[in-house]
Amino acid sequence: MFHKNQFMQMNPPSEKTHNNIKISVILPIYNAEKTIKHMLDCLRVQTMPDFEVIMIDDGSTDSSSVICDEYAKKDSRFKAIHQLNAGVSAARQTGLENAQGGYIIHAVDNLNSYMNGLYRFMLFLFLGVR
Repeated sequence: MFHKNQFMQMNPPSEKTHNNIKISVILPIYNAEKTIKHMLDCLRVQTMPDFEVIMIDDGSTDSSSVICDEYAKKDSRFKAIHQLNAGVSAARQTGLENAQGGYIIHAVDNLNSYMNGLYRFMLFLFLGVR
């Protein structure tokens, strides 16, 4: 089963989506230069074309900002947004305001948990498997 806060349907896809984006992954980032590449690489190798990753750099003081820009240049599914540090809640709100998908996934700190949840969500969304 899915926790109601893990995945959120925004508007019906016909009203909200652009460029056939079905899922928006919102990823707040703050001083994560040592760990963020692994997370982004795992997302980047996904073969599903109709999702986006919205990386919100929340005023990082390390090279996280540069890493976000690099991934946005490498892959059109990745979008980098930079803002002054306002905290994770504000970063998630920025992500919601920029999301184009009909479904929203808030990335979690634990990559294994996140990827397992994303896989389960895909099965549910496209095949109806719970």
